[in-house]
Amino acid sequence: MPAPEEPPPRSATEPPPRPPKSGFLDKAAYIAAPGTVAIGLLYYFGNVYQRAYYTALGVIPEDLQFSVQAMLAKSPDAIFLPLWFLLVCGLIVLLVLGWAGQSLSGPRHPARRSKVILWLLGSGLVLLLLGFPVFFWEKSRGEPCSSGY
Repeated sequence: MPAPEEPPPRSATEPPPRPPKSGFLDKAAYIAAPGTVAIGLLYYFGNVYQRAYYTALGVIPEDLQFSVQAMLAKSPDAIFLPLWFLLVCGLIVLLVLGWAGQSLSGPRHPARRSKVILWLLGSGLVLLLLGFPVFFWEKSRGEPCSSGY
């Protein structure tokens, strides 16, 4: 079998090859896309929170004419507890996954590795399904949220 051919040597004055340039829009998308998603989620949760709060008091929220800034300011009240819970659970799962990856990385553990993967997948699915009532359950009366969302 012949040896693979090596690329021709570069001259000392020739600059090294550069990767293809990404355009301005590609770079801007890395910055704007996460911010847009975060602002959109904050606005949505702030809107749902204020609608549920004032509807429970018997006030029509549209009559109050809240600004976008007011919706964004109320969103941390609505998402703090669920987000904190999901972040803590995600950290625990990440630590368990790192530990399991190191201890089961050898070729002697394929059956145990598949069991751990299925267990982590199942626990993640259970956490996901248990997370839905947190967003759609009214805290004060223990009834499903009547905000229309």
